[in-house]
Formats: sequence, structure tokens, C-alpha cells
Amino acid sequence: MRGLPLTVLVVAAGVPVGANVFLFAQRYRVAQAEITAATGLSTAAGVLTLSAWMLVLTRFTG
Repeated sequence: MRGLPLTVLVVAAGVPVGANVFLFAQRYRVAQAEITAATGLSTAAGVLTLSAWMLVLTRFTG
């Protein structure tokens, strides 16, 4: 696999923790602080790492 399909797969695999986890934590009142922190950290990390991976994939699989 090369080009745009590969880039789409890598980006989809690297998306941050989803809202569903947060909603379950709120609903069952379990680990709310941890899930909030994980969501924030994974979003921040995702912005950096996904941008870098997209650049790498664009350059080498073009």
C-alpha cells in the first residue's frame, strides 16, 4: 500500500482517545480525572505526531 491510502490508515490509527471513553467515565463515575488527562494528553501528542507522520509519509511514499 502506498500514497494517500497509507497516509489515511496511519492518521486514522493515530487519532486521540475518543469521546466515548469520557462519556462512559462520566456515566459510571469512574476514573473521570484520569480519562480527562488522557484525552488532553493524547490530543496534544496526536497533533505533533500525526503531523510528523503525514510529512514523512508524503515524502517517502509520494
